[in-house]
Amino acid sequence: MKNVTVDAAIIPQVLEYAFWAESNPDSVKSLWLEAENKPDDISVSWDDFEVRVIVIAPTILRSTLAIVDKINYQVDLIEVKRWVEGADTLLLVNRLEPEEQKGKPRPVKGLENYDREFYMRRYNKNSAQEFLRYVQQVEELIRENGWSLETKFNKHYCGFKAGFFNAFGIKFIGSKTFAFFFKLPEADVKASGLKMTKYESQWKEANFNIDPGKTRVADFKPLFELAYRRLTGD
Repeated sequence: MKNVTVDAAIIPQVLEYAFWAESNPDSVKSLWLEAENKPDDISVSWDDFEVRVIVIAPTILRSTLAIVDKINYQVDLIEVKRWVEGADTLLLVNRLEPEEQKGKPRPVKGLENYDREFYMRRYNKNSAQEFLRYVQQVEELIRENGWSLETKFNKHYCGFKAGFFNAFGIKFIGSKTFAFFFKLPEADVKASGLKMTKYESQWKEANFNIDPGKTRVADFKPLFELAYRRLTGD
């Protein structure tokens, strides 16, 4: 968190923190256990946690996005501006996302295009093909039910979102393994009777590993619909 404008120079700084957190899980666990006022609804899996970088500042220069796209960690760049009017405090929150590249390609490489070639290059080729096939099947389910969701590809996952937030999606766990994720309370997921791989309390997200060729999108329709209704209120 910074209270001044930041630029791409912030990335090497936060990467030092990320490297340290990834290399010292016992120290991170100790800091968490020693912290006061820990949220009661967050349960951390110390054997399988992922480092995520969040930069919060009043203004973040857009050139920072080009650097973020070149590193492997998931990074959120969030601008927060604060005003005080009388007894009221107002916050304007803006999350920076890569802009779609238009016009003739330049010799210098810009922001990554998350397409079939990207996933085939970054992940196991068979897994990438199956990942994209499941994305298409979920899109078909969305169209069949008339849900108002946008498909959004990212470096590590494909989300189906209404406005700013994802209802559900498919994400890579490693270079070969990928899973459905649903933004739902754990109790709702357990009530469905479907066997969950893992629940990530910090993200309020249920994960179901996909076994290509065996896992059927139709079997998860109740969760897809519940996640959509919960997000949109429809």
